[in-house]
Amino acid sequence: MKIIDWLFGGKKIQTGKIQRRHPTKSVGQDYVTKCMAENYGEQDELRRWNSDPVFRRVLDLLNAGQNVKARNEAEALAQKFPDFADVYVWWAKAFLSDRNYPEARRVLRDGLSKSKQKYPLLNLMGEVEWKSGSLEEAVYWWIQGLICQQTRRGFGEEVGAYLYLYHVADALGFSTLATQLCERVDFIRPGRIRLSSEAINSLTGLVGASDKAQIRKVLQMVEKKYFAPKPQTGSSKQDDEIPALIRIAQDSSAGYDARGKAIQRLAEVGDSRAIGPLMQIYNTELHLIRLDAKDAVDKIRASGR
Repeated sequence: MKIIDWLFGGKKIQTGKIQRRHPTKSVGQDYVTKCMAENYGEQDELRRWNSDPVFRRVLDLLNAGQNVKARNEAEALAQKFPDFADVYVWWAKAFLSDRNYPEARRVLRDGLSKSKQKYPLLNLMGEVEWKSGSLEEAVYWWIQGLICQQTRRGFGEEVGAYLYLYHVADALGFSTLATQLCERVDFIRPGRIRLSSEAINSLTGLVGASDKAQIRKVLQMVEKKYFAPKPQTGSSKQDDEIPALIRIAQDSSAGYDARGKAIQRLAEVGDSRAIGPLMQIYNTELHLIRLDAKDAVDKIRASGR
């Protein structure tokens, strides 16, 4: 049994050989319909992991791999903060680290019935189903998480659903959707948050043993509903301008002034399509233009467009 370091969040979880599990509740004749239904409603949540010093106790235990103590601490916190999703996430992660999938599911379902926020719980439920061997159910939960995050300003604070679905889409040949999902990851968490190679192999390997026809239909609907280009009102001049500006910004043979002006204009327009290319500049360039690109990304994110 190996320990994998998940590159987002820095958490270590145990994983072994995944057993293919026959899909149950969320897979059937109405699988696509159920996946695309808006089954959960998000509420505003101002609390964070650092809102109360008491949260640090369970986080320290989780990071130390003391899962039994972490579970006990999280269970006590759930009595005190019954509508705070993070408490149930920590509790379930302590079970997931020990591969106790039934208890992880129980905790997450309890959290879904009580918490203001839903998407952190939905995303982790998808991870539980992935680890227990049902990609169809994992995709259902990740899409539910994505649907909730689409309603949040800036798409929320987690990348899990977008990151996992990116690898599923890529494995099934949905290259455009995969690129868009990956760009959404970089929009939410700039800095190339990615899975480890072992995690990627685990996830994409499960794709080959799953009902690809059903998952393909769902991904097609996700792409059409959430990632298809939206019709623009007024002149199409701006639509033509964005790709041209991106090309100039990415052209390392162009002068600094020309690239800098293109990046500045992208920041002014505030089109989220520029996030991915600008983050690529930030992550690969060595001179000051990388800071221009990062400033532009911050302005685009602040605009919420």
